[in-house]
Amino acid sequence: MSEIVLTNGQFGFWIEGDGGPDYTIVSTSNLVSGVWTPAYVTNSPVLPFFWSIPVSSTNHTELYK
Repeated sequence: MSEIVLTNGQFGFWIEGDGGPDYTIVSTSNLVSGVWTPAYVTNSPVLPFFWSIPVSSTNHTELYK
């Protein structure tokens, strides 16, 4: 993963890694609970790829990995 980008109302980052596997981006709003939910899943993407999500009042406290 590359540095985080915040531009034009979009939050995102580049995903880099080995070709072939599925990639899942997960999110949480509470690190203490330890509950992570899938935000995006893709099968064998062409790497690297850029993932982004619009910034809104409902996701401003989300953490992604």
